[in-house]
Amino acid sequence: MRSKTQPEDDRLLRLLLIGSLPPPLGGTAVSFTHLIHYLETRPDVTLKVINTQGIRSGGIKGKFMFFLKVFQIFISSLQSDVISVHIHPDAIFYIGPFIVLFSFLLRKPFLLRIFAGVDYNDRKRYGRFRRTINHFVARRAQLVLIQTKMLLDSARADGLTRVQWFPTNRPMPATPLDLSGRSCSCRRFVFLGQLRWVKGVAEIIQAGERFGEDITIDVYGPLLWDVKKEDLEGLKRIRYHGEVKPECVHETLCRYDALLLPTFLPDEGYSGVIMEAYGAGLPIICTRWRALPEIVDETSGILINIRDPEALYNAMKTLIDDDALFARLREGAIQKQAVFSSEVWNARFVEMANELLTKKNGLTKYFTELRITDTFAFSTDS
Repeated sequence: MRSKTQPEDDRLLRLLLIGSLPPPLGGTAVSFTHLIHYLETRPDVTLKVINTQGIRSGGIKGKFMFFLKVFQIFISSLQSDVISVHIHPDAIFYIGPFIVLFSFLLRKPFLLRIFAGVDYNDRKRYGRFRRTINHFVARRAQLVLIQTKMLLDSARADGLTRVQWFPTNRPMPATPLDLSGRSCSCRRFVFLGQLRWVKGVAEIIQAGERFGEDITIDVYGPLLWDVKKEDLEGLKRIRYHGEVKPECVHETLCRYDALLLPTFLPDEGYSGVIMEAYGAGLPIICTRWRALPEIVDETSGILINIRDPEALYNAMKTLIDDDALFARLREGAIQKQAVFSSEVWNARFVEMANELLTKKNGLTKYFTELRITDTFAFSTDS
């Protein structure tokens, strides 16, 4: 894949991007897609993209697809300057050792970007052998990018030194939001995301049904998990509107006043819909759950306890009754755009890849001094 305006030039940064693209639609796939779209606009970058979606499926076909992708990764690595892998921690075990091997054999820098709010070394989630593999892969990467500050601290405590914070990000408006047509009061609430009970859908129903006809509470998202369409039928205040195409998310959110996200999803990291809401100037009502307080604070939203529909109702009512608070939180949401802009973070990604490339001589020395037995010996300190 080559940027449209890209000239033939030996000085181009040749990037290999490995990760999952939609469908299905999810935060990881959306973030990966935004990075690709940004890099395609860069005249100084050339891309090769390997879509790993579905390679862990079962059966003979799944195994064939897996090894076909591994072969494609090897061939593409030959023609790239930097190998970058963008995956959920669950996938490190499967694809990570191959990337380490190709990086070692081809003397190519390896960048690992870990999505989601899951610790790759989580003892409750992963057994000892799998943690050992995850640890081994992360230690062999020349740079590891972590989504949340909480997990960044954990990675450093695990002994990683070549690790940096790289948050979820989204494209932000190029010009200041025009709020002239927006309401000065909070009356329209929206939930947009995976329709799962662990995302707080039941809490939204219990809290939302208590309001009168002057309050709108709309729900969008795919019905691929445990919430069924009939669960959202026959309700007075909650209205389900189906899925939203990625290119229509911003336009959809701009029709509302505040975002609801009472999630207690075990994997929750920096939810991408929060960044989308900031881009639309929406304050957030979300749970005080895992790393969410790192991105939603008293300047841009209201935090509540998990599994607490009463707290959700009170937070919504507070925004409804207090126009001054609503205005202040909306302004705070707009201020967050600069922090989570894809333009900023994706440009930083290119800088980091170039930095790895300039260190290639040192990397070659590292590979030369690293014995093959060291490379493939599993560490036991995890």
